[in-house]
Amino acid sequence: MPRFQTGVGEIAAQITGAEEILFGLARRADEGDPAAAAQAGVAKVLATRLLIEAVEQAVALTGNPGLTRTNSLQRHYRGVLCSRVHNPQDDAVLTGLGRSILA
Repeated sequence: MPRFQTGVGEIAAQITGAEEILFGLARRADEGDPAAAAQAGVAKVLATRLLIEAVEQAVALTGNPGLTRTNSLQRHYRGVLCSRVHNPQDDAVLTGLGRSILA
């Protein structure tokens, strides 16, 4: 049971982290911060990574049954993995960020 509780705690922390990143950026944009729009791609990359880790943790906790078609978790897993290919894609964001830092 402690392993399961720890796993659920990790999932909650990852989801909270993703929410803080996205809602924090949205709040800054609403307040007129000109840098907020430029950081949207980085926020997407970080939030996506956290959410993928959260769903992977849930799958690990449930084992093979978490990947069966009758379990809605497999749908969430496929859905969150698709977030990697939605624009802006991670490699484009990180290449642009690295380029701007090194310029």
